[in-house]
Amino acid sequence: MLRLGLAVPSLVVLGFTFASTQAADFNLKVKTEDIKLGERLLGPALSSDDLKHRVVLLEFWGVNCGPCLAMMPKLANWNSEMSQHGLVVVGAHAQQATPDRIKSVALSRGANFTIVANARVEGANDFNAIPHCMVFDHTGAWIYRGHPQEAEAIVRRAVAAAPPAVLEGRKLAKLSSLAMLLKKEANLGQVLKQAQERASSTDPATAEEANFLVDKLTAAARKQLDTAVELRESDPVSAWKLVNRVATNFKGTDLGKDAAESLAAMKSDKSFQLELKAFQTLDQVRNLNLQIRKVPGDDSNSSPAYRSANAPLLRQIGNLVREMKKAAPDSKATQEAIEIAESAGAPIG
Repeated sequence: MLRLGLAVPSLVVLGFTFASTQAADFNLKVKTEDIKLGERLLGPALSSDDLKHRVVLLEFWGVNCGPCLAMMPKLANWNSEMSQHGLVVVGAHAQQATPDRIKSVALSRGANFTIVANARVEGANDFNAIPHCMVFDHTGAWIYRGHPQEAEAIVRRAVAAAPPAVLEGRKLAKLSSLAMLLKKEANLGQVLKQAQERASSTDPATAEEANFLVDKLTAAARKQLDTAVELRESDPVSAWKLVNRVATNFKGTDLGKDAAESLAAMKSDKSFQLELKAFQTLDQVRNLNLQIRKVPGDDSNSSPAYRSANAPLLRQIGNLVREMKKAAPDSKATQEAIEIAESAGAPIG
């Protein structure tokens, strides 16, 4: 961990002293409602309502914090695996850096979740080292504070125990069997169709619950499609995945049809496909860059020892970037890939 000098509401790094802190040293009464997200820099926009009824992992990190950067790919993996089951991951930057640098570093470490600046948690400015992780269960209660490396088992248990987020904490009496199916995202279309069929039930309670399900499932899917539109230019890979996710999960419904039509439009849009391929290649460059090993006692990316230790990786990065320069020279993805290659010392011609 890196020790911080804290300035409320923002955090500023004053040194690089490693530190460890016990959970008992923290305020353990904080809740999800105490989170103030600050300024969004990257990823989906989130409001306080988006955190309700979900398991929330909030990590304070910094661009100059080695342990923070080492954790980011793991957080991205957790987000990829568990976001569909109700997990929300937020990276709260806690050092002095420009927005562009924060975004660049986060993306280079594989961040696929929301990154914010100037976030704070009321009553929780009692830590002085990063990375610092706070985990809240679906009721909004604190369940963990400390290093994110120790949080995985806690997060997994919380996600497994949480009811489907789309129900917003409500327990269904008449349609409890449908509620159980919502634990698997692949069942969303099936549940929606059954709820639509029961929405006209002669039993008022059944009809009310069915209409509730229809409204919530429809709103959740529409929000994913709207988010895809927002991310289309800045993150075409995530946009593509979101639309495909709705098309797959809601196949056989009007929502699935709308998503499939959006996918077809994306496929026929040559400029989008060019950007999509460029960003997909950029992801490969980022992943290769994460595997590069520094030579102890040698900070140069041009020394014989460094180049020998990383020769295959540097060659792969160079080949990918050269392809990007030919196929999509004006793409933002290509520019970022060039910066990564130059920083790593990869030959790009």
